[in-house]
Amino acid sequence: MIELDRTLLWDWPAADCADWLTLVGTAAAVQSHAEYQTLLAAVQADLEQQGLRVVVRVSMTVAEMRAALARHRQPNTPDGRAAAQALHYLWQRTEP
Repeated sequence: MIELDRTLLWDWPAADCADWLTLVGTAAAVQSHAEYQTLLAAVQADLEQQGLRVVVRVSMTVAEMRAALARHRQPNTPDGRAAAQALHYLWQRTEP
């Protein structure tokens, strides 16, 4: 299990909405990129108000997520996507 001192929120591009809906399937709480951005903003505001952790939006396309899931042998589940996102975030921070 990867533990970070921050909360990561996956921020995918608007053009990836159909792919994102396919990736998350029936677990999707929203049906559009605009609704997703509204939900992310609300979650981020709530977390920041609680002041428990730093909140970071991680930009990652759906294709990058699929590749990260396969590369790190993570299942396509909320926990698997969170782990793949954390590894992607850590990798980005270590690049020169």
